[in-house]
Amino acid sequence: MEITNKSIGLNIQKWRDNAGLTQEELAELVDLSAAHMTAIENGYSGISLQKIIAVSQVLHVSLDVLTGLEEQKRENAIEKVIPLLKDCSANQIALIADIIKAVKRNPL
Repeated sequence: MEITNKSIGLNIQKWRDNAGLTQEELAELVDLSAAHMTAIENGYSGISLQKIIAVSQVLHVSLDVLTGLEEQKRENAIEKVIPLLKDCSANQIALIADIIKAVKRNPL
């Protein structure tokens, strides 16, 4: 997954929506114009490091999540696990699935 203005904008929009903020509210909180926030979310404009840090703080989301790096890390980890599963028995895969479920219930 490539990191682009569009992907960053979509992530900002997603997390802004999750926070229950309008574009105008978020823009005001990070000292941007509403028009610039719209352009950022639509991928028409980039966002400075200073402003993306402010957005991450307001939304309580890491920079890795906003930039898409977290998703890249996740995809890379999955790609490493899949080959390991190919030579496992059905019982082993079931056990691994149970371990994953337990970890998800009790995150590290």
